[in-house]
Amino acid sequence: MTKSLRKVKYKCLHPSCQVYCKKGELTFDSEAFSELYAECEDPSEFKSPSDYCRLGFAQPFKVVSMEDVVSSHDEGAAEVVVAPSSGGAITDPMALLKMEHKGVLEKLATIEDQIKKRDLDGLWATTAAIENDIVLHSVMKEEQALFPAIAKTMPMAPSLINIMHEDHKEFLSLLHALRAALQDDEILNGIATTIIVNLKSHIRKEDLEFFEMIDDHIDDATRKALLEQFAAIESSYVPLELGVRTGGKISSYTELRRKIDEEVDAMRHNLVNQDSSCCEHA
Repeated sequence: MTKSLRKVKYKCLHPSCQVYCKKGELTFDSEAFSELYAECEDPSEFKSPSDYCRLGFAQPFKVVSMEDVVSSHDEGAAEVVVAPSSGGAITDPMALLKMEHKGVLEKLATIEDQIKKRDLDGLWATTAAIENDIVLHSVMKEEQALFPAIAKTMPMAPSLINIMHEDHKEFLSLLHALRAALQDDEILNGIATTIIVNLKSHIRKEDLEFFEMIDDHIDDATRKALLEQFAAIESSYVPLELGVRTGGKISSYTELRRKIDEEVDAMRHNLVNQDSSCCEHA
């Protein structure tokens, strides 16, 4: 049977909101939305679904736009609100990238704790995991899918993309230096601190500025295409192996790192050439 649903684009009105629920899109059963809508006195607002906000209580959401849709619905099936925190499907690429940032921040907190404990083996595993996050999220999803999608549609996109490229390359180089030292039973505190501080700053910059700008310059068709590209990238991605911390040189790891550095440099070089070509023919 068919089910009447309401698709709502919203903006969170909580003054301290800096997470993936700040802006987005939810799809409700029409009756469920009516109940949340009735909880606010302002006719342009509704209450967020239960357990959606990480702060633990319902927030006022401002309606940016909404439309009624009809969806196939199996009789007896439970109605699900699209909400990342409760396991629903994410329907916006910016929301997905912001959610992945939360996973990186959790790993950074683990790294800080492992540095205090001088846990070399723990650091070896966590830095490998965070490198895989950066390669999959930043180098592949952002640089190979997101950046090309906005390169010609968003003002100042080439300059902003170059900044993000440089950040990504720096993180990977610093991680390589930190992991190389771990194989010599050393923890480079200065490099570790730089990674933590710079990566946190980069995430804030993307979540609060870069992604917000992108959000205003991509249409629904582009969002759908990006989600499909992200899914394809993730399904085909082969994580870098952890490798052996003790036992001498980082031979295989060094080769993998060099290969990624060369790929990043090549992408950056191509982008610069494209920008130069556009200027010449302007």
